[in-house]
Amino acid sequence: MVEKRQHLLYLSDSLWANLLYRHVLEEKSASDIISFVLSAYQENPRDLKLLRRRTRSAEIENLRLRKVYISDEVWEPIRATADAKHFSMSALAEYLLREYLGMEIPDDLSQKPAKAPSGYMVFRTDTFRETIHRRHANMWSG
Repeated sequence: MVEKRQHLLYLSDSLWANLLYRHVLEEKSASDIISFVLSAYQENPRDLKLLRRRTRSAEIENLRLRKVYISDEVWEPIRATADAKHFSMSALAEYLLREYLGMEIPDDLSQKPAKAPSGYMVFRTDTFRETIHRRHANMWSG
């Protein structure tokens, strides 16, 4: 039997309620469902545009810390991918689980390209900042 370790994820109340309903239907634990969804992403990764953290306010929906039990064989590669892409495991898990459960993906979870009004430009500060740092480093290194 594969040993599972406790991990902590911030997941919304609505997602957790749907996940608990699904766990009854599938006769699997919520942790097993999360592990299955993360494994599926690991096997077929996609280029997701997720925010580093969720920004949903408590008036709209609560995010709570949930304890899940997942093996390191599943957790660690997904964790490395999330770190490399600069988003949290909680945001990734919430997004993938919402897809799996057929739930709406809220705007504060996915990073949609900004549209500028006619005659204006939109700067993505995350990539703009990285570009400036790279140019600055190249200028002083050579």
